[in-house]
Amino acid sequence: MKQEYLLRGHIRCRHCGRVYMGGVAKNVWKNKTSLRSFYRCTGKRKMCAPVERCQNKGWGANKLEAIVWAKLEEYLRTPDLIKTELAKQRQDVENLGIYETELQQIERQLKAVDQEQRQLLQWALKGFPKSQVEEENQRINKAREILQRQKAALEAQIRASEDSVVSIPKLEHTIELLSSSLKTRILLLSEIS
Repeated sequence: MKQEYLLRGHIRCRHCGRVYMGGVAKNVWKNKTSLRSFYRCTGKRKMCAPVERCQNKGWGANKLEAIVWAKLEEYLRTPDLIKTELAKQRQDVENLGIYETELQQIERQLKAVDQEQRQLLQWALKGFPKSQVEEENQRINKAREILQRQKAALEAQIRASEDSVVSIPKLEHTIELLSSSLKTRILLLSEIS
C-alpha cells in the first residue's frame, strides 16, 4: 500500500532550510512488525547533505498532519482572515499597471544616465578639468545605483503581483475544496463519536 504524504515538500526545516520528506519506519518488537509514517528533513540523508547532516527531529505523520488540519479548520472557520488576504492580493493585482509604468520611467531614467556617462567621456576627451569630470562621474554612478535598486524592487513587486493574478482563482477554488472536505471530515468524526 502506497502512503500519501500531504505535506511532502511543503514543510521547511528551521535549522537548515531544506524540505521535509515522508517516509516509513519499520518497528519490530516481540516478533510483531509495525509501520510508522513520518516526516523528516532531507538534510538528514547522506545523499542530500554529505558533509554535515541536519540534527533536527522528525515528526510522526499522523501527529503533524493533525496539527496542520486543526490550523486549517481554524482558518476556514474564520473566513474574514481569508477574505482579508484575498483583498490584499487583489490590491496587488490592481497595482500591477502602476508598477509597470514606474518601471518604464526608471528604465528611461537609466538610459538618460547612460547618455550622461557617454557625454562625460566626451568632456574628458576634450580636456575638461579632471576633478570636474571625476565629480560628475561619481554623481552619475550614484544616480545609476539608486535607479537600479528601485528597478529591482519594482521588478519584485511586479512578479509578486503577476503571481497574485494566477493564484487568486486557484486560492478561491482551493478554499472551496477544503471547506467541503472539512465538512465531510466533521460529519465522519461526528458519526464515529
